[in-house]
Amino acid sequence: MNSNQILIEKDVSERIKIARVICILAVIYVHIPPNTNIMTNNIFSFEFFIQEIRYFIGRTSVPLLSIVSGYLMVTLLARKNWTQQMRGKFKTLILPLVLWSLIKFVLTVANSGLPQDADALYYLNSFLALTRYPASSQLYFLRDIFVCGLFFPVILFMLRANVWITLLILTSNSIANFDSVLFINSQIPLFFAAGCAFALPQTPLSIRAIDNNMGTLFPIAFLALFPLLIAFAIVDPGWWRSQNGSLMLNFLVLVSRIGGSLCFWYLSLVIYRKALAPYVLRYEPVIFFVFCSHLVLMGLVWEVLRQLGSEIGDPVYMIFFITAPLTSLATGIVSVYVLRKISPKLLELLMGGRIPDDKQMRRMLGNPLLADSPARNM
Repeated sequence: MNSNQILIEKDVSERIKIARVICILAVIYVHIPPNTNIMTNNIFSFEFFIQEIRYFIGRTSVPLLSIVSGYLMVTLLARKNWTQQMRGKFKTLILPLVLWSLIKFVLTVANSGLPQDADALYYLNSFLALTRYPASSQLYFLRDIFVCGLFFPVILFMLRANVWITLLILTSNSIANFDSVLFINSQIPLFFAAGCAFALPQTPLSIRAIDNNMGTLFPIAFLALFPLLIAFAIVDPGWWRSQNGSLMLNFLVLVSRIGGSLCFWYLSLVIYRKALAPYVLRYEPVIFFVFCSHLVLMGLVWEVLRQLGSEIGDPVYMIFFITAPLTSLATGIVSVYVLRKISPKLLELLMGGRIPDDKQMRRMLGNPLLADSPARNM
């Protein structure tokens, strides 16, 4: 059986959709404004609570999204070759990256003005994330997945030659960042390659093997989340910025993300088996918009709260922080509904062609009279 014959079984396909929803909602915790890089070991502070939630829930959700991207790229070879897939990824990844970063850039400049030292590279990074995070920082993920796609033939060749050596090389890179600026997050190619390996029949890795052994793997995966969280509580925050501290942080983050990917995959299984899937899957058609828009929309909400006197640690901010995933989902759905009415073409560009149809909107809104726009998937 070669890669052109790989098919996704229905339950795996459904669980991938479930995983996309829950992982994207979880990663919102990483980007809730003010998006400062908080590092503290004061376990009684609200900043420590934010730090733990961002790592325990938010950042641990990213690896499974990378795994899914690699897995789907292999399985899509049955219908689209590498060149065709990369043409499609320009529309589904790069175009939303540029447009959403442009929106965020304009809002930031309107609020704070341009930095005095802005040069050509600053603008290229702001929109394309060539060497650093773009203006809409969470969209670096789209850029890194696109770069993974460019290296897809090389990754497949290496995995077929020796899956364990390939993953070992990428693991080393994820800790030491040998690739420099090639990837903004050096752990993404590791998990992308792991997803490819799960889809390739020539490798010993298999989704079914993971599921069949989840009773053993889940407790281990859950425990793997805690070394990093405990380290944050007992280590001086300044040490993480040293060379040794940086390497140790990268290692502990990697351990937690491997554990997190298994935990979120197990959660998708629980949701699927408990007949909760329809309640989660109804939001899958809009979840990419939520991912792209949440930094902009939550930034606007935070600006209102800030003007009203809210700050980190007060009760209003605590409510804002805890409910941010649901708030982002709700504002995302409303925004999609409005854009379908007034500018479906713009919505198509912002969503990389993923416009929800009338039936999907009715399912999300719960009222068939609210989604009568003539817009369709394009």
